[in-house]
Amino acid sequence: MIIFGVIVWIIFTVLVAKVAGERNRSVGGWVFISFFISPLIAIFVLAVLGKAKTSPSKSKSYTSSPKEHFYGDQKMYPNAHKNTASGGNPKYCKKCQTTNEPTALSCKGCGEFL
Repeated sequence: MIIFGVIVWIIFTVLVAKVAGERNRSVGGWVFISFFISPLIAIFVLAVLGKAKTSPSKSKSYTSSPKEHFYGDQKMYPNAHKNTASGGNPKYCKKCQTTNEPTALSCKGCGEFL
């Protein structure tokens, strides 16, 4: 009988995870709540809260290495692959996405220090 109860508890916890994901809520947090407190309470609270306006925070990274930063995505950075007049690799401003001279200390677009 205890095994049956544990299986039902786990099934309801998986159901809470599915509902939390559909409502743009933190799946891990809601699984934790439902597993250690009660899946029925978690489902009730999720129903009351409704759907979140934005998805949980996820960091987006456009590039994974400095080499891809200059050469990887030509659509996003069309002039990043070109060497500048003074030679060398150009400096790239992370704030305003402007390609600058290799000897520049600040961005020509926004003035941010490179």
